Amino acid sequence: MLVALARDADLLIADATYVDEIPDRHVGFLSSAAEVGRYATAARTRAVLLTHLWPGTDPDAAVAAARRAYTGSLGVARSGLLVDVPA
Repeated sequence: MLVALARDADLLIADATYVDEIPDRHVGFLSSAAEVGRYATAARTRAVLLTHLWPGTDPDAAVAAARRAYTGSLGVARSGLLVDVPA
């Protein structure tokens, strides 16, 4: 469903609570950076912003996990971040 919603989006802002594996109890409720990378590639999104990383998660590890499947513009949301999306 996320792929259909994100199809050809300029920016996909997506939950990446986990880096790779999602515990069974959270499947269907939370996402991983690796999963977001796969979805973004399938949806042909132009840019991705990972958000809601689990406290203590290394943002570089999340980016690396998403990068395995996604080659476009990729970042991690941080407090105070402003994003300008061209019209």
